Amino acid sequence: MNSLKAFNLMKGSWNMYRTITSPKFQPMTGAGKAVFEKFQENKNALLYKEELILQLSSESINAKREYIFRLIEDDVSVYFNENPERFFYTLKFAPKTPSERVFDQAGGEHLCGNDNYKASYNFFDNDNFELIYKVVGPQKDYIMTTKYSRI
Repeated sequence: MNSLKAFNLMKGSWNMYRTITSPKFQPMTGAGKAVFEKFQENKNALLYKEELILQLSSESINAKREYIFRLIEDDVSVYFNENPERFFYTLKFAPKTPSERVFDQAGGEHLCGNDNYKASYNFFDNDNFELIYKVVGPQKDYIMTTKYSRI
């Protein structure tokens, strides 16, 4: 899969299911909706918005997040939706070898202070993908897996 195909595949509305696991805290699960929509009338920019409810053992937390996905030449770069925008990471696509797997992969990495965020995208088909963040640092150690299915 190339960056243009992945960028176009993400467009639209998605159901999402998230798990967060860590040796430092109890696991969390969550469910909600996400949308990739045109950003500022720019055909090469998508605003990603998610809303979900995270379930902890004793409470529920409403969570929201926004990012901007930009198709720049042959890359998809992700930015925090801030003013000004702040760079997060650029997706690098792994070459697909039919004998190795039946899906496409991409990944990106971001160092935030002493915390390292590694993002892995697995595109299973046009209607299902997942995003796995592995976050490691002096105060952080967790894996967040989000599964997306097209609405």
